[in-house]
Amino acid sequence: MANWKIDNIVLGLQQARHDWRESQHRPKEFGGRELPSKETLKAIVDDLCGILFPMRLGPADLRQEGEDVYIAFTLDKVLSALYEQVRLTLAYEARYRISATIRDSNHQPDPAIIQQQASSVV
Repeated sequence: MANWKIDNIVLGLQQARHDWRESQHRPKEFGGRELPSKETLKAIVDDLCGILFPMRLGPADLRQEGEDVYIAFTLDKVLSALYEQVRLTLAYEARYRISATIRDSNHQPDPAIIQQQASSVV
């Protein structure tokens, strides 16, 4: 394996992040995730694939008689996770874009919007 000289690259990236955070007036620590998680969104998409094609893309041990239970459980999990990701997005928008409409909504998405999107699948 090559012995890469990366110390200056790491320091340069650290400085770029610091400069950006300073220019955006962002605190050093937030105490939690501020933006939607790439991993969570990927898990949501993977679960949606399993919901749409349970016998092909669902769990390996799934049987046809258990499809409806699997779909109901997974859909509930997906909608809750999606709700949280939308909430993170709204909180970010309220904090950094200062939209009065979003700020007044207390960063809580309307569950009816997510329910409507879910219901439009069928």
